[in-house]
Amino acid sequence: MFRWSTKPETNHADHQWVVSTFRKRRAAIENASAAEQLAFQLTLAVFWKGFIAQYGSPDGFAQLPRAIQMEYFKKLLRLQATLLEQKDFEKAIPLEMLNIYLAAIISKCRDFKAEAATFLGHHSSQGRQMAALVNTAIGTEKKASATLASW
Repeated sequence: MFRWSTKPETNHADHQWVVSTFRKRRAAIENASAAEQLAFQLTLAVFWKGFIAQYGSPDGFAQLPRAIQMEYFKKLLRLQATLLEQKDFEKAIPLEMLNIYLAAIISKCRDFKAEAATFLGHHSSQGRQMAALVNTAIGTEKKASATLASW
């Protein structure tokens, strides 16, 4: 992620690497199969829901003291590292992209933050919609099974 250095050239190089990584991941997701995109979207929706539950919104997170931002960011980085060690890429990649977005918020990279927010917002929304459809289908299926069982 970004190094929290006062040297502009270090921050610029790190920023470029992080943005490049995000864009490569985004391109891979956009070119993935529908099933792979759905897996990404569902997982991202879970991570996004947890983030929003804790901070209310990206703007709410941005208003927090840097120490609190960094504490949460480091917690998610540790989770990402654990997922990568377990080779659980289906969960690690959406979390990595959320972490890159959080790094953009923390480091006040407004242009890239907007780009990442658009992508993540779209895909987390798609994941939430699909999860709602699945939950509705399961609920309908359970009701039908209960009705059949009562006969």
